[in-house]
Amino acid sequence: MRLIDHTARETKGWTHTRTSRGTEKRLEAKVKHGVQNTRVPSIEQRIFEASDLEFEDLEEDTGGGSLPPGTFIETRRNEMASHAVIFGEQMIDHRVKFLALTTSGEVWMPARDDVMFAIPSFIPVDLAKRCCEGPSMANTINARAEVLKRLRQMELTIENAYNRVSRECSGIYDLIKSPDAEEWATTTVAEVYRIVSPKHPGGITTTLAIHKYLMGDPLHFVARSPYEVTQMFDVRPQSLVDEIQKVQQWSRSRGGPLQAFAEKARKIAHSHRKGLDESRGEIPTQGPGTHTWTPDDKIILGFLLHSLRPYRSNQSDPYSIGQSAVLKLIAPNEATVDDDVLHKTLVNLAVLAPWQDLTVLAPELRLDLVEEAESTQVKERNDLVAKGFSSPPQQGPLGPEDFYSSDPLESVRHDFGNMPVYVIDAEGAEELDDGISIERIPYEPGSFWVHVHIADPGSVIPPSHILAKEAAVQGSSVYSSQRTWPLFPRSLMYSPTRGLSLGARVGVPTRVISFSTKVDSHGNMADFKVRAGIVRNIVITSYDTVDLVTTGSLLPVKYPFGGEPSTPTLPSLPESQIKDFRDFIFVAERLTSKRYKDGVFTISGMSTNLETTRHSSVKSPTLEPSVFRGFPKITYGVAPSYFIETGAHGMVAEMMKLACRATSLFCLERGIPVLRRGLDRPALASESDHQELLDLRMPNCHVSHEIARHIEMPLISATYSLEPVGHFPLGVLEGEGYVRATSPLRRYADLVTHWQLHHALLGSAAPSKNPPFDEGWLQEYSKTLVVQERMLTTMKRSYTKYWEVMFISRWMEDTARGAERYCDPLEDLEGYTVTTPKQSIRTNREQQATIVVPKLGIRCLVEGLSIDVEKGTEMTVEVKECRLGVRPQLIVKRKGQ
Repeated sequence: MRLIDHTARETKGWTHTRTSRGTEKRLEAKVKHGVQNTRVPSIEQRIFEASDLEFEDLEEDTGGGSLPPGTFIETRRNEMASHAVIFGEQMIDHRVKFLALTTSGEVWMPARDDVMFAIPSFIPVDLAKRCCEGPSMANTINARAEVLKRLRQMELTIENAYNRVSRECSGIYDLIKSPDAEEWATTTVAEVYRIVSPKHPGGITTTLAIHKYLMGDPLHFVARSPYEVTQMFDVRPQSLVDEIQKVQQWSRSRGGPLQAFAEKARKIAHSHRKGLDESRGEIPTQGPGTHTWTPDDKIILGFLLHSLRPYRSNQSDPYSIGQSAVLKLIAPNEATVDDDVLHKTLVNLAVLAPWQDLTVLAPELRLDLVEEAESTQVKERNDLVAKGFSSPPQQGPLGPEDFYSSDPLESVRHDFGNMPVYVIDAEGAEELDDGISIERIPYEPGSFWVHVHIADPGSVIPPSHILAKEAAVQGSSVYSSQRTWPLFPRSLMYSPTRGLSLGARVGVPTRVISFSTKVDSHGNMADFKVRAGIVRNIVITSYDTVDLVTTGSLLPVKYPFGGEPSTPTLPSLPESQIKDFRDFIFVAERLTSKRYKDGVFTISGMSTNLETTRHSSVKSPTLEPSVFRGFPKITYGVAPSYFIETGAHGMVAEMMKLACRATSLFCLERGIPVLRRGLDRPALASESDHQELLDLRMPNCHVSHEIARHIEMPLISATYSLEPVGHFPLGVLEGEGYVRATSPLRRYADLVTHWQLHHALLGSAAPSKNPPFDEGWLQEYSKTLVVQERMLTTMKRSYTKYWEVMFISRWMEDTARGAERYCDPLEDLEGYTVTTPKQSIRTNREQQATIVVPKLGIRCLVEGLSIDVEKGTEMTVEVKECRLGVRPQLIVKRKGQ
């Protein structure tokens, strides 16, 4: 049927014999076939749904929201594109899947992030709902036949539009690529539409055709995730395009550069691997290699390095042919060629340090990988800071390199005098941007004023400054095991005269934005104030110190592989400080108790707490001949994921939540537009499920995922709105709102809020009538913010999984080498499945599902299951394989299989 229908659309092909009801009967027959096979997916559907579970993000639904019935969609997964019409939704493995009728007459169930393009109201809602199977099968078949007819007409329209615009788009890459052959650029479907639409107007079908053209050219255009939200493409630099084409050309010839490179690479890899094995217990070092690389060798190495990045299967991979050709020559005995083999190859060739964090190599992060001491970018940013500090005061408008010469809020600042301001963070933390104070109310026992003092970079940096523009692109500070990429230069944060980090200027009053909230004995926020402040008595301490002086113990972290760090000595602090800490904890407990009474719940499980030693002066990646030795020390801890909301961590977190609630209310009163973060209560299948979750809660409002895994609950993501929307897990009600404002040194979005607050605090003395950012700008920025947050969240999860798998892999290697194990935690692993079994078409493995192993605090992939294994099944497993690369995964199997 698919071949016949395709041939019928060819201009020189043939068509069905026309009869009065021939087309309708054929559509009806196809629908009947589709209805009969609704629960038995076709080969195409199984390929589409085979979702390589090891790559699934099971923490939250990162799609762009729901789509109403009647929406026309284009879906893409595993390099397959299909058209369909949505007629309903269904919950599968905690994810909302659409019920969609495809052009083949079958019902598929794509996820939201498989939908690349959507046209709402393609068909009437009532017609879409009639496509659901109901009491009248004839009515369902007739409705689906009508939808199929419209789908076929739409496909013909799209095909014609594609043929029109593809000719005009053939030179679009040269128009929008970066003029610098080494730099990436970006574009959107809308931008390309503006270029080609004057010649071929056509509205939504032209837009869809442009989308298809760009998606179909992955050599030049890489869809940026989440593409379904932004419709944005990264435009590949000309140098990388040339590199890909060069290696593809070499792969088609025998006896060329690839063969010569592979022969040399095998010897170098063997020698370097031997040295790494011999130096496993040494500290990490790097030295010059004795081998050499030719210019052609460096092209191949660069190609392999650039191909080591995650990609979504909504596009084909332009690296796959060349990558496969090279790796099969270097490692002919490998059964499969994937990113794990590629990563091992680059480590063995000393292109990557064995401890290199692969997540920071993603081109979309735009991180400067040169060591800070040698980085041209860091030097230029420091020079900007020095120039800004030394420039004379500006009388007119500020230029892009000008800081504020004086404090814009000086006239309205409230002096908090000698009130202690406690800056509580992890040992060695950078960018200290929040401190807290507490004030007792003598005539109201049990009530307190809590003051949250936040660093005030807006008093130095105007929105027009170059550093502010760069911060908007980066989005937030980026942290890895070996390095930090701060949002602002260290010379600005820690300047002894104008430093922004709290405590950077010793003996000098510090400018802050202070969020004061009055909390009564029942945990209600009874009053609030937002002020520009000055603090003078900053006390810097750590979470561990606060926990030790208030409870005498630290948070309950378990170390299944040993190596538990020693408990620090109980510090000696003034009694007044200890009393303040205990009062903070009292307030935090009242706030948590209030949420408990209000029916708030949060699902949480076990997670890892990994620590690695840092080592600098290592150049990785590098194409210069090198030799690496040693490896950083890793400590593998496991704790409940809510542990950061208990003890001192939870105490500080509760104070920050108060500040964010006060920010929303303050801006609401004054009509200042800000972006509020919202999250609805999960829509459960029944009220009995809801009540069961409430009954299973711990006093901190958390519910263990392990004991509540049988309850079907959708995974939802936070949204941004200008309206005061609610945030269920935080207990924030509709009409109050929650605005992030407590990390302006680490998050650009928080700094945007601070600039808005500056305008409101100045009142009639503000330099302009309107705040710096209007509602339209904030609405557009919210889209960028969603992309940045999703990218950084994905990076963090991948980074954590990488070190989890790396540690377990090295533990198993040491065990195989004869390391003495008195009690190996890998010998007795219990877990429970959190998805139903599916087959991975990409790896062609047997049925597999995601399993949680609480003892290791890790989600991994269990293979070798039968199709009838139910979600939530408990089983004993053993490690089968450790896969690294850009999508690291621990693979297990049932013990004894």
